Amino acid sequence: MSKRILWVISLWKNVFHTAYQKGLITLVLNTDLSVSAPKRDHPSSVQPMKKPAISRVTVTNTKYVGATGDSASTKRPARNPVSSNYIGCFYDSNLNRLLVNAYKDFDGKLTPEACVSFCYRGGYRYAGVQHKSNCYCGSEVPLSNKRSQETECDLPCPGDGSIYCGGSARSSVYYTEITDYSEDDRLLGCYKDSDKNRILSGERLVFNENNTPRLCMNTCLSLNYKFSGVQYGNECYCGNRRPPRDLEVAERDCLTPCPGDKRKKCGGGWRLLVFEVPDVNTEYPRPNERPVLVAQTTQKPTTQRATQRTTQRTTTKAPATQKTTKRNTYRPTTRQPNRETSTKPPTKYTTYKPTLLNNKPDSQSNANCVTSLTIVNGKSVCKGDLIFKENFDESLSKEKWAHEILMPWLPDYEFIVLRKGSANSYVEYGKFHVKPTLQDDEFIRKGKLELYGCTRVPSTLECERQAAAFNILPPVESARITTKYSFSFKYGKVNVRAKLPLGDWIIPEIWLEPKRKVYGPSYTSGRIRIAMARGNRNLQFDGQEIGNSHLESGVLMGIGNNIRGRTITRQKSDGWYRNFHNYTVIWSPDELIFLVDGEQQESILRYGSTLAELVGFDENSAKIWKSGSRIAPFDQEFYLSFGLSVGGMRDFPDNSISSGKVKPWKNSDVKAMANFWESRHDWKSSWEEEKAKLQIEHIRVYAL
Repeated sequence: MSKRILWVISLWKNVFHTAYQKGLITLVLNTDLSVSAPKRDHPSSVQPMKKPAISRVTVTNTKYVGATGDSASTKRPARNPVSSNYIGCFYDSNLNRLLVNAYKDFDGKLTPEACVSFCYRGGYRYAGVQHKSNCYCGSEVPLSNKRSQETECDLPCPGDGSIYCGGSARSSVYYTEITDYSEDDRLLGCYKDSDKNRILSGERLVFNENNTPRLCMNTCLSLNYKFSGVQYGNECYCGNRRPPRDLEVAERDCLTPCPGDKRKKCGGGWRLLVFEVPDVNTEYPRPNERPVLVAQTTQKPTTQRATQRTTQRTTTKAPATQKTTKRNTYRPTTRQPNRETSTKPPTKYTTYKPTLLNNKPDSQSNANCVTSLTIVNGKSVCKGDLIFKENFDESLSKEKWAHEILMPWLPDYEFIVLRKGSANSYVEYGKFHVKPTLQDDEFIRKGKLELYGCTRVPSTLECERQAAAFNILPPVESARITTKYSFSFKYGKVNVRAKLPLGDWIIPEIWLEPKRKVYGPSYTSGRIRIAMARGNRNLQFDGQEIGNSHLESGVLMGIGNNIRGRTITRQKSDGWYRNFHNYTVIWSPDELIFLVDGEQQESILRYGSTLAELVGFDENSAKIWKSGSRIAPFDQEFYLSFGLSVGGMRDFPDNSISSGKVKPWKNSDVKAMANFWESRHDWKSSWEEEKAKLQIEHIRVYAL
């Protein structure tokens, strides 16, 4: 009996300790000893192993209640003003520090509020307090496998003994309320700024060590502004006024490297690189939202010759999303970042010099330079210059390439998880390899996947999912690399020497993607497919072979759910997986020409017609591209993108037949991914170790 009593006492002690640490209960002493639960604005924001809520939380003064239940005569502040930001207790040590970006010794005055405020002002997402006076800051979410018992964070804070500040080799971790939304596709442009008439006049912040467009945009979001801008490398501006178009200048004026990521650009001298802050209430799907799709239609291509031009149309309905009538509000609980009232520029700032081969200045100092139509990272270059070269001699260059880390969602719904690990992408023997691998069946059906370092919006379906019933996790792991942050260009000649993969329902990705979504999101701003052959050895649709012997090159563009393509097709009876081939696109203001091994030159354009007309959009639909050239949306800077995908809702028509068996999923079916996985015994054997990989030997990009 005594053991059971001791066990019950221990259990209630742990429960009481956890509730007290999180601010869920408050002790009040008078003639009697009583416990009361103060009111909380958002109790749901304190949940184990869940990312903090997006909405801002304000902890108000709380009335303390005595034994009789009457309100106390005076209001006192809550014990821990940032208790709603609390995430949990985590293992932490000098050998393996949890938060590594910044540190401050508070010299006997440490409290969670002081540490959270310090980290917030520095632009960091997380703050950790540890015994004595240690405050640590970081921007990477703490790993779940480092979570410890709450009772192990039991040492009083030096600045307020009523609050706990971690423990021995343990940190109490808090969220600073700076979010981590991606700035991708949110760039408005480079603008001329001045001391007398600031483009963004709301706030001026300085991040000397870690400024990036992403940090600046998320900080402005936390301050409830609509626009953000970076300048002089380390400066961040916030405001609510959209920048005037008459002050827009060439993007080459905004190429100062960011101190937080040298691959990214942070404006220039009196040049502000402006981004639109996201509306998080309407733009992003949440993990409990699932797609409802309608049928995909593909127009049957008309046969012309061995090499043929076709126009294809694909329609996919966007997923139904749950809507809420309650709008999130943004009210920072922590002190705001450092503001500087002086608007004078720094005495020194970095001038960007493009890391281009045979780079020539804009001026005519080089008599042999004839200015090309090609623009590279906003800068003019000389005709014929080799502006990008990759031989994959050793490891993948971090200065050139960045991995995408996400679970694809709108609009293609591929059945993959894009990761960074060497199991799916690596350099070997002078070639870059992308290889698909399968996840464990038990995890796919019952697990929860939170992507560490996700390159999309945190806490959305692209970064976090929970398996439930037929809503399984993506069963295939793969990889995609891009030059999004290092190299983009408008017009040029691209040559990619590659071997395409073989394996049922596999798709190689050899793309050019738009740097800025000038015309709109997704396919509204276009995609250039340099080469694509489906991995199925034999795939029939409506009496035609569309498998690995069928190569497609061309463009995709669309509005909303109506996505169309203009495609060059080539046939090779023994398939495109056997050997390396040179896949080339020549992109000019008037042409998009595709070649294979330097032969069979074909253009997707026709004299006197706009690309939108040729693809099949009516005059009303094509209005969105009227502001551009005849090849709009392909008149902006694009970057390189290479990877491997599986399945999805766009590339495989319903009722297509692979080696005598009908495609196992319907593009309109909410169970599409589950049905694909259930049929794995039919297609898994076709994924041979070497043949199922996309291999790239080299890449060259030349100025026109």
